[in-house]
Amino acid sequence: MNKLNVLLFVLVIASGVAVVTVQDRSRSYTSEIERAQKSAQLLDEQFASMQLEQARLASHANVQVLAQQQGLYVPLIQDVKEINLRQE
Repeated sequence: MNKLNVLLFVLVIASGVAVVTVQDRSRSYTSEIERAQKSAQLLDEQFASMQLEQARLASHANVQVLAQQQGLYVPLIQDVKEINLRQE
């Protein structure tokens, strides 16, 4: 009977250690999930900001101003040359 009590005591201690270990892992995983969610939210905000910036930079008015600043223009019809390629 004494050996049975010792065995049961060891099993109770092992079970308690297992419970504590599982709870610690659970807290750790929960914390990691929260960090990942915050990171995902930050990335979403940055993506939205970049989309707005891209829309602003690609606007017709902005492109027109930049083209004028760089001396770019739509070529005149007499400046356009047509090249015909033979297909065999």
